[in-house]
Amino acid sequence: MASSSSLSSTEETKRKLLLKTKQLEVAIAELKSLHPSRPVYEKKCGLFFRTDVKSATTSQERELDKSRAQLQKM
Repeated sequence: MASSSSLSSTEETKRKLLLKTKQLEVAIAELKSLHPSRPVYEKKCGLFFRTDVKSATTSQERELDKSRAQLQKM
């Protein structure tokens, strides 16, 4: 029974990573559809900071890369 609970925990972690990956992909697509000069807000450490589209997109792409790397490890 212990192996089934660890399996469900692994599956749950994988499901959460897949969800995070999809959310990041959508966020990047939305950012790319904005005009480059438009200011956007990016959440960092629970606070929102005003930034430009390019830096917000770069940040989201880095997070997406990290998420995909974690998924590949599983």
